[in-house]
Amino acid sequence: MRGWMAAGATGSIAGQIAKIKGATVIGIAGSKEKCDWIKNELGFDIALNYRDPDFAQQFAKATPNYIDVYFDNVGGEILDLCLSRIAKNGRIILCGAISQYNEKVVKGPSMYTALIAQRAKMEGFIV
Repeated sequence: MRGWMAAGATGSIAGQIAKIKGATVIGIAGSKEKCDWIKNELGFDIALNYRDPDFAQQFAKATPNYIDVYFDNVGGEILDLCLSRIAKNGRIILCGAISQYNEKVVKGPSMYTALIAQRAKMEGFIV
């Protein structure tokens, strides 16, 4: 299983659980220090900095077999990238949309049709 997780408080826990369950975990963060932390301390397989100019290319290279599970706490452009790389029968777990909370105009996912083509599922939850 290939999963995509984040480096925040919730995503870092989700990523560690995924590792314990045997998944290959790819994490994203907004700094080199956070990427080093999730890779070296938490044991994520790959860490990518979304602020890197070539992030989208790094993302595509890191997901050659696409994404089986994406735990989303960010929304926006990151969600769209994950939708563009979702595997057949993949699952997206929506827990938050931090990139959208302070926006005057909220941006919804433009790549949602990938759910149809890949027969994938996207579901939200609140604890």
